[in-house]
Amino acid sequence: MGVYDMPGVGVFIDFENIYYTLIGPSYRHAPDGDRLARIFRDVALRHGDMDIARAYADWSRLASMMPAIDRYGIEPIFVASKIRGTTEQTRKNSSDIEMTLDVAEALFTRNNVGLYILFSGDGDFISVVERLKRNGKRIIVGALQASASSELLDKANEVVRLDDVLGIAPSTPPPAARAVWTGPDNWTPLIEKLYKLQAKLPYVTFGLILKKMEWDRFSPPLDTEEQQKQYLNRARDLGIFRVEHVPNTKGPKPVVSTCLLNRNHPLVQPVVEAIERRRR
Repeated sequence: MGVYDMPGVGVFIDFENIYYTLIGPSYRHAPDGDRLARIFRDVALRHGDMDIARAYADWSRLASMMPAIDRYGIEPIFVASKIRGTTEQTRKNSSDIEMTLDVAEALFTRNNVGLYILFSGDGDFISVVERLKRNGKRIIVGALQASASSELLDKANEVVRLDDVLGIAPSTPPPAARAVWTGPDNWTPLIEKLYKLQAKLPYVTFGLILKKMEWDRFSPPLDTEEQQKQYLNRARDLGIFRVEHVPNTKGPKPVVSTCLLNRNHPLVQPVVEAIERRRR
């Protein structure tokens, strides 16, 4: 393909997903705003001109990163955090919603954009990728291993592994390095428990799930903590839930890891629908 035949490129960056994963317990890496912005730009320019490039975050909390984003031709999109409950509870950013809306708008208003590059590992973008592909667009997903939805990566035409580009690795082993799961494939108790916990609490940590699960519901019961951890790791590997690092407004640590149910997952959907039918 000649340079004049290259499609326009749309770049959409869930900056908070990248930033808070980097500084979280999986990497404990201090992000360099200039380096990140240059990576975003260079990935795009290898495929064509950036017709649209946007990075989404509550920039009032990440002000030191914003000049670099702007310097590399990326438009910082300010998305105000929403406070769930009292001010002491977690601030939930809606950048994924804003980013989804902008991608949908670009799909119908920028016909010259043939390639969409999404920098995020968030499984919430699976439906966005599917819609783009149905409309004949190519997709590149750039993500960090520790926060990447395997299903999202599978949907992309190409994956940019930011761990390799940055020369870093998560402190937890990748799924292939874990012990092979030979226990029960009964995921309903976990889905039900995580659904209820998410409805009540601002954060749902891995340790909280371990504590709150009724492990005697399994046959045979999962008696040891090692068995229980293997079960949860297997569920995460299957994409039933994902772990995200979000701002911590309740304690001294800057971020906290929270487990989020993937409601688009085929194993999760019927369980959630049954719960919601019972609540009507």
